[in-house]
Amino acid sequence: MSRAKLDALPDELTLEIGEYLKSTPSALACLIQTNRNHRRILQEEFHKVAIADVDGQTALEAAILVGDIRKLQYLLSHGADLWVEGRVWPALAALNQSYSLHGKWADTTLNSLTLAQAVILCLEHMEKKLEGKKNLDAKCHVRHMNDILEGFMHISLPRLWPIDKALPNDQIMACLRLLLENGAQLNRDSRNPSLWERFQQPRFGQVNTLYPAILMLCLDHGLDPASRRFNQPAKTLLHDLAMSDLTEGNMDQALEVARRLLDAGVPVDPARNPYYPTPFRSAVERRYYKLAKLFAECGANVIYRVNKQGFLADLYLLHPCLTAEGRDFWWWAIQQGLDITSTEKPNVDFWKMPQLLRSRRPYKFISPAGRLLWSMAMDIKSQSLSQKNDQFLRFLVNHLDEKDYHNDVHQILKHLEASYLSLSEERQRKCMRTDGEDGIEIEVSELHNIHISKRKRDEDVDSNTKRIKI
Repeated sequence: MSRAKLDALPDELTLEIGEYLKSTPSALACLIQTNRNHRRILQEEFHKVAIADVDGQTALEAAILVGDIRKLQYLLSHGADLWVEGRVWPALAALNQSYSLHGKWADTTLNSLTLAQAVILCLEHMEKKLEGKKNLDAKCHVRHMNDILEGFMHISLPRLWPIDKALPNDQIMACLRLLLENGAQLNRDSRNPSLWERFQQPRFGQVNTLYPAILMLCLDHGLDPASRRFNQPAKTLLHDLAMSDLTEGNMDQALEVARRLLDAGVPVDPARNPYYPTPFRSAVERRYYKLAKLFAECGANVIYRVNKQGFLADLYLLHPCLTAEGRDFWWWAIQQGLDITSTEKPNVDFWKMPQLLRSRRPYKFISPAGRLLWSMAMDIKSQSLSQKNDQFLRFLVNHLDEKDYHNDVHQILKHLEASYLSLSEERQRKCMRTDGEDGIEIEVSELHNIHISKRKRDEDVDSNTKRIKI
């Protein structure tokens, strides 16, 4: 039927058509928009349809749960969200139900973008509607706000937020800003926390998102950067960051987050628990060397022993080769005063040493110095020693001179002396890579050969105070 004919319908027929279209509110809404007369006649009928309960739920809840943004806008603008003094706002309760982490997500077609639009729409409306009211701190209201805040803080973690990940960062930021401005809490009272609050508080979730703007928004709204976990009081936000799953793709963001946390006052070396690693050590253990260097530049202590095996003695247990980034870090750390000679069990039997040098992994009780030298020995064995590794090897030998070290280092130095260091320059060149490092042609090292003096046969090789001479 043409629009002209629709406009010419008598009022009685228009009401009959409206009654017929009650089962399809969208079609009824389109009819209302045809002309002012239809709007005048059908508006009341449409409003009755719009505010009617749906499957035992209020119209507002149903609109949120199915993602009907148009209906939600209509209901909010026509007073369907009645605020009762002392009770939680119905739209907020419905949103919390939608965002429940324990909901039956398989039974809903709602996606995260629609939910975010609903949150923004409802919170903007609530902000205007409740302006000047005194009950924003009501427990039920704050609890719902906190629950929704939890979800947005953990939206990048699939195991905590089982919905699609199509939500843009600007939507996350808009939702978080409205939540925080309307009473959501970042710093919870941990004297009697629930199980969820105890292990997944939002102040730790935003670090895992690795989105610096979220962290800065939280800091601007009163996040306590030095707050500790209830069940792990020695753990700070820097600990969380150092133990996150970082890659080369998000390392720059992680460094920015770390700088902002440090600028906000998070201690880089908190009161240390002897059974809990510092952020610096956690970063090194996970081979986040750029992050570890940042911590050190900001005052982290790198010159102490963590356990009986010495500082980070187990790092190379399962790594047959030394990466370029790892080599540069250890080179830098040794220059900063890192102890690489300590080990829990210094004596390594002679018959085990040939096995060690033939193995793909170092014996677990040798010191960090032994592990580094062992990596160099493996490169020499495979004729893949780069120029920088050659320089690092000579740096290690010079560094160990006149220092107390154990039999493991002595045995590997003895092997390196025989297989590489005492050879002529031409024979040493055969043990090196021909393509250079990172595919760049290199020149043979101009450093002079380093010779380790021969030991007397009657010398006590099991001594813990072996020395080398250049």
